[in-house]
Amino acid sequence: MQFLYIYLLLYIQKIKFSLTILTIQFIKVKNKQLKRIKGSQMEQFRRASRRYIQTIIEIIEIQQPTSHTPLYYILLFGIFLLQISSFTLSTDDRPYFQDDKLYFLEVLTEYTSISYTINEYFGELAILIWFFLLSFLTYSILIYIGVLSYLKSSQQNFYLKSKWMFDIVNVKLNIYFTIYPWIFFVTFVESNSGIFVCGYESFLSEYQDTSNCFQKPFYLYFFSALSLIIALVISYIVFFFFRNISFSESNIIRRKYNKTILIITMMTFMMVFSYYLKGYIPDIFKYYLNTITGALYIYDATINLPFSDIQMNKWVASFSSVFFVNQILLLANVELPNFFVEDDLFYATAILSIVLIAVVLATIQTLFDRILKVTTQDLSQQRNRYFLINFLCVNYLNSRLIVEQVFNLLQNLSQLTYHKNILRKFCYQFFFSVIDKQKVQVFGS
Repeated sequence: MQFLYIYLLLYIQKIKFSLTILTIQFIKVKNKQLKRIKGSQMEQFRRASRRYIQTIIEIIEIQQPTSHTPLYYILLFGIFLLQISSFTLSTDDRPYFQDDKLYFLEVLTEYTSISYTINEYFGELAILIWFFLLSFLTYSILIYIGVLSYLKSSQQNFYLKSKWMFDIVNVKLNIYFTIYPWIFFVTFVESNSGIFVCGYESFLSEYQDTSNCFQKPFYLYFFSALSLIIALVISYIVFFFFRNISFSESNIIRRKYNKTILIITMMTFMMVFSYYLKGYIPDIFKYYLNTITGALYIYDATINLPFSDIQMNKWVASFSSVFFVNQILLLANVELPNFFVEDDLFYATAILSIVLIAVVLATIQTLFDRILKVTTQDLSQQRNRYFLINFLCVNYLNSRLIVEQVFNLLQNLSQLTYHKNILRKFCYQFFFSVIDKQKVQVFGS
C-alpha cells in the first residue's frame, strides 16, 4: 500500500509538471500571437498615417487653375499683421486714441479680428454659433482627408469613378490651406481661447465670473482645447509641406522651410492665448511677444530669403518693419507712459519705419547680389541648391545684365548630380520661355 501511495504521488506530480509546461508553452504562443497582432496593428497604423500625410501633401501640391498677382499674397500677410496687432491695440483696457490716424488703425485692426468683432457686436449666441461652425469645418476637413486616403488605397474603383468630384473639393482645400496661416490661424486660436478660458475675457458671460468655472460643460473645455491643438498642428503641417519645390511656381507665397517660421507660429499662438488669460499672465506679455514676432519676421525675410520671388521678400520685410516699430513704440508707451505724447506716436512710427525699411531692403539687395555671383562650384556645396537655382530662375529678370550669367551657370549643371534631370526639364524650359517673351538677346546676337 505504501508503495502504491508513493507511486500515485509521483504520478500526480508528473501530471502537474506536464500541465505547468503546457501552460508556459501556451502563454508563450499566446504572447507571440499578441505581439504579431500588435505589430500588425502598429504597421497598419503607420501605413494609414503615411497615406493620410501623403493625401495632405497631394492636396497642398495642387496647382491652382488661375494664378494670383503678388498683391494678393502681400494683402494676406498684411491682414495677418493687422490681426495680431489688434491684441496690442485693443481698447478693452484703455480708451480709444484721440488722434484720428491712430483711431482709424485701432478700428481697422478690430474688424480684422473676426471672432472679436462677432463677440463685440453680435453677442454670445453668435460667437457660440461661430465656434461650432469653425469646429465643424476643422473636423470635417480632417475626416474628409481620412476618407479620401482610405478610398484611394482600398476602394480605387470608386475613387477613380468619382475623381472629378474629389478634384473639385481638393482645389478648394488647396486654397484653404494657402490662406490658413494668414487668415484662419489667428481666428481659430482666438475663438477657441475665448470659449476655453474663464474670467473677464471669456466669450461666455456666465463664465466671466471665475467662481462659475466648474459649472462650465466639459464638452466646451474638451472641444476648445482639442481645436487649439489642431489649429497649431495644421499651421505647422502647412508650413512644413507648403514649400516652393517646383520651378516657375505661380503660388509665390510658398516658401523655403526653416525653423524660424515654426517659432513665429508658436509665439503667435502664445500671444493670442495669453490675451485671454488676463489675471493669470501679465498684460505686458503680449507686447513683448508681438515685438519679438516682428523682429523674427524681419530676420526671416531679410536673412533667410524664404520666398523665391525677391519682391515678395522685400514686401514682407517692409510690412514686418512697420509692425515691429509700431509694437516697439506701443511697448515703450506702456512701460514708459511719459516717454512721448500720443500725437507723436504716429509720426514716430512713420519715421522710424522708413529708416528700418531702408536698412532691410538694402540688406536684402546685398544678399541677392551675392547670390547672383554664385559659381557652379559654390552651387554644388549649397544644401539648398535646388531652391537657390529656382531663386535665380525666377528673379534674374530684375536685371537684364545678369541673364547671360545665369544662363552660363545653368549650362554647367552637368557637373551636378542633384536633381539634374529636373533642372534640365523645368529650369531650361522656364528660362527660355521667359527670354522669348521678354525678347532678351542672351548671346548678344
